Amino acid sequence: CFVFNQDKYFKTLEEAKLVFPDSEVNWETCPALKMDDLVADVKEEIKKDHNVIVVEGHLALNFAPLIELYDATIFITLSHELALKRRLTRCYDPPDGPGYFENVVWPAYFLILEEVKG
Repeated sequence: CFVFNQDKYFKTLEEAKLVFPDSEVNWETCPALKMDDLVADVKEEIKKDHNVIVVEGHLALNFAPLIELYDATIFITLSHELALKRRLTRCYDPPDGPGYFENVVWPAYFLILEEVKG
């Protein structure tokens, strides 16, 4: 089994500010990640003899070129309480600003979930 962690593909703050020049960086969207790099890396691993390749992350089912590579998908849901608890145990660079979880992360989770269901 080979696992890709989406978090390893986030752009640097400087790169992300180029995508979001007039607003705060929204790290819960595909433009905040190097999605083309992730797709290329997954394609390289597909060429190898892996029984299972896992692409983990909240946007792993939100980018068509990546989705086209999957044989199966799983979206694991979680409660607000658990999501917040997990978020608070992680270290982000840059760190979340005040209200980021409630105003950005949690609403983005539902937008992504709706897209996945659709």
